[in-house]
Amino acid sequence: MRHGDRVEAYKIQRRHKDGHVVDILLRVSPIRDGNGRVIGASKIARDISDRRAAERQQRRLKDELNHRVKITLMTVQSLVSQTLRSSPDPVAFKHFFETRLVALSRAHDLLERGQWKGVELRDLITRNPAPFAEPDRIGMTGPTVRLGPEATVSLGLAFNELTLNALTVGALAGIDGHLSVTWETADSGDGRGPCLHLDWVERHDRMRGIPTRRGFGRRFLENALMRQLDGGVTLALGPDGVHCHLDLRLAALHPRRSGHESPGRGWLLPGHERRVHWTHPGRERRR
Repeated sequence: MRHGDRVEAYKIQRRHKDGHVVDILLRVSPIRDGNGRVIGASKIARDISDRRAAERQQRRLKDELNHRVKITLMTVQSLVSQTLRSSPDPVAFKHFFETRLVALSRAHDLLERGQWKGVELRDLITRNPAPFAEPDRIGMTGPTVRLGPEATVSLGLAFNELTLNALTVGALAGIDGHLSVTWETADSGDGRGPCLHLDWVERHDRMRGIPTRRGFGRRFLENALMRQLDGGVTLALGPDGVHCHLDLRLAALHPRRSGHESPGRGWLLPGHERRVHWTHPGRERRR
């Protein structure tokens, strides 16, 4: 400055008299007399707190977008792999893979509508079976439950699998069936804290056929859903209908975590049991 050089603008922080920190952009320039000699300095301080806050928000949104894209790609990769395993031919693979992509898209639409902050459980359930049956054949009852992004995607895929089964061989395959989805929140009583208890119950004269092999939906409920959402599932398949019971910790449905979780890894501590039971007429298998 003594030699007449201009100081490049630089950012500093200052503490306001009320105690909060202010981001400042400081510019210092020499002041010259008529002969060009430096006789002083001009200092301009501009409050850039709003701009800095916007930059930080932009970085957070970029990080969140990158995280969501990675999760989506990993989910699609898993859907491809699992659907291939359970599809008897390319035509079946195309059909089931497309329906699962649509279910993933529906979940993302709801998340986008809620600005990725949460989705109402009732809205997620409604987006699955409701378009395929008359309103009087589907009943839903339960309190308000908010779901985080990962729970929305996982449960959206789970309800899609249940809906596909209902449309193929279950209550929505004929004209006499009825689907009831009820849920409640209550303390589990086993130290896990408040839980969501949800029952998906189909009732009709007779199923068109009881699945005899372990397909994608069964593997998804056993492996992915319960590992991610820290709970248990009981699925009973009988000639009079399907009964699926979900028992999930509320803290896992809308977790408040500082970092991102990878899909499929789950959040269970070693040794924590996952209760998954499959029952069929005449036999029962426990895992």
